[in-house]
Amino acid sequence: MPDRSGYTIDSILHEGVQTIIYRLRLATLDRSAILKLLKSEYPPLADITSLKHEYQIQKDLDDPSIVKAYSIETFDDRLGVLLEDFGGVSLKQMLSTQKLSLASFLKIAVQLAQALICVHKHDLIHKDIKPANIIINPISGIVKLTDFSIASRVSQETGTLNPDQIQGTLAYMSPEQTGRMNRTLDYRSDFYSLGVTFYEMLAGQLPFQSNDPLELVYCHLAKQPVSVQQFNPEIPDAIAQIVAKLMAKNPEDRYQSALGLLADLQQCFDKFQTTGKMIAELENMNYWAENAPVNFQYKEDLAAAERCRMLGQTYEAMELYDRAIQGAVENGCIEAEALVNEIAAKFYLELGKKKIAKAYMTEAYFCYARSGDTAQAKHLEKQYPELIFATQKNADSEPAAASSSIAQVKSCTTTSSRILDLVAIVKASVAIQSEITSDNLPRTLLHILLESAGAEKGCLILKKSDRLFIEAIDCGQDFGEIVLESTPVETSEDVPISLINEVAITQKPVVVNNLAAEKNYQTDPYIQRQQPKSAVCAPIFYQGKLIGIFYLENNLTIGAFTIARLELLQLLTSQVAIAIKNARLYAREQQNSKQLQQSLQELQETQVQLAHQKEQYRRIFEAVTDGIYINDLETGEIVEVNPAVLRIYGYSYDEFVRLAPTDYIHPDSFPRFASYLETLRANQPFQCQNVNIRKDGTLFDLEVFATTCTYNNKPHGLAILRDISDRKQIENALRKSETQLAEQQQTLKAILNAAPIWIWM
Repeated sequence: MPDRSGYTIDSILHEGVQTIIYRLRLATLDRSAILKLLKSEYPPLADITSLKHEYQIQKDLDDPSIVKAYSIETFDDRLGVLLEDFGGVSLKQMLSTQKLSLASFLKIAVQLAQALICVHKHDLIHKDIKPANIIINPISGIVKLTDFSIASRVSQETGTLNPDQIQGTLAYMSPEQTGRMNRTLDYRSDFYSLGVTFYEMLAGQLPFQSNDPLELVYCHLAKQPVSVQQFNPEIPDAIAQIVAKLMAKNPEDRYQSALGLLADLQQCFDKFQTTGKMIAELENMNYWAENAPVNFQYKEDLAAAERCRMLGQTYEAMELYDRAIQGAVENGCIEAEALVNEIAAKFYLELGKKKIAKAYMTEAYFCYARSGDTAQAKHLEKQYPELIFATQKNADSEPAAASSSIAQVKSCTTTSSRILDLVAIVKASVAIQSEITSDNLPRTLLHILLESAGAEKGCLILKKSDRLFIEAIDCGQDFGEIVLESTPVETSEDVPISLINEVAITQKPVVVNNLAAEKNYQTDPYIQRQQPKSAVCAPIFYQGKLIGIFYLENNLTIGAFTIARLELLQLLTSQVAIAIKNARLYAREQQNSKQLQQSLQELQETQVQLAHQKEQYRRIFEAVTDGIYINDLETGEIVEVNPAVLRIYGYSYDEFVRLAPTDYIHPDSFPRFASYLETLRANQPFQCQNVNIRKDGTLFDLEVFATTCTYNNKPHGLAILRDISDRKQIENALRKSETQLAEQQQTLKAILNAAPIWIWM
């Protein structure tokens, strides 16, 4: 608590990243005041300058619609601003517990328009219009605007914004305030933020809801919100039209002065009064005179993040951790903020993202220290010394420290554009790692590219065989409308071919504020037909070679793209192109692997069949009564015989296969074996009869029928052997009998020839 005589602390109203807000009771004046105090005793110079800047502006704006600034003083060695306390609560707090009637909305809206008249009359742009900076007295209904810490003079806003710095709150930020457009910032930016605030007041929710800061920027640049009447059909058309006009993407399509806005709102308000439809909201508003709820949604978000982590849902876990941190910050729960940062740091450490883990762990360390839990802070310092910066100043100087602010980007008034660039790079990296095997990879990466650029439409063109092909194209706002194809550019009706050909030839990027108005492309059929507004077309290089082109388009506003954004876009698109090529190569390898596995399975099945057939052949081979004999035609050696051969010769298998031909062929028949080899080597059939020798030395007659065969991928002789010893014996006996009979016939004939001839009468 700050220490200073003359006042007492009544309550803590809000604790932000750099400041803490107290309600004080001033003893000397017998009234209350608001103290906005820097949290750090040694704040960065930028924080001190910002607080002094805020004080000076609010002091000069002496108007009932602006919270008065009394003084800027030092409290307990910390700089602070004393502000008017008119018994109000923030509109943000009010909206968290009740839904406003149309009458209450109009009453607040009219007063906000009057406040903007005052602000713009003083040549100022507020830059941070949102419910948290709108204070309402729940009794009187008086509305005042506060927090001019990032306000600037319109006359000072020359040229485009610094792309490395974003000022404002992302959820309420105008497209041109994101720093991603080629537009100068002026007072009309406040109208857009006010339109988002009106939308939230009427619908009960923001027009664009996301826990991803990059997604929010993309929505402001390239997506139209649904009509506020979809959430509340009772909202008159006139009110819905006012909100839509305030939220126009193109500043020229918004209100051009707060006086015009006030006139429209006053007309609606007067109509409600004169028609008797004005509804008293005093009882509902009195609720806030006595109550201040605390939102514990961050606990549910943390539990959900842990569930996603365990399920491997990396993207969802990232967003939920950041949402939990943001919820703790918004409710001033610094202990919870410290705990969630610590858990998130360990999560990123598990992913191998040490730099991001370092940023979250450092934030946890300083949160514990600020909360007074020095024991846990020392534990972290001892347990994770490599993940904690030595001082907050060092932490701010490290690029990785930007990551710790990701969860706070939506509510912080000033942040670095590099944080959003880091988000885009991290998302692309995670997508490439987690979805390389998925058909969703081109779709996911192209969507990330559109988010980062703030494009409404985009396509990725890759070079193949010296021709350009559209590989992925997003023709609408919905993620599901991204089409994957491979269409030659010259045949496509979805892109400006003349612009793409120019980039392909010059290999230089082209950024156009209003493509339909550019004379160089007026003959292009696509431009004539579609009348596109903002466009960017740039080459994609890899290792110094052109590998493709990307084309992005935003038809909601002119000047949506800047040259300053090209470096990141080209980095992302080169990663996209390479990732898609790798994914397709991986897919081909997967297909080849699948085919190989299928071939292997077929081979295994064939081997099983062959093994089955071989078994059948083996059975036949062993069952036949004739001998089957296989030998090497080069060496004459025996390589295989069936059991019948072994029975014929009287040898065992091991004995027979080691025999030489001279061991079992009779010397008189050996020349026939040489003829056998010679004939089969000539791939001719062979047949013979010869005499062979059994193991016991006995001779036997053998008939041989032989041909060639392939055995173990080599030519071999296949001979069928048949023991014809019995047949030879029968043939010999028959021949002997025939000889004997012939001899007997000759003897009988001789006898007959020598005997006298008797003639009988």
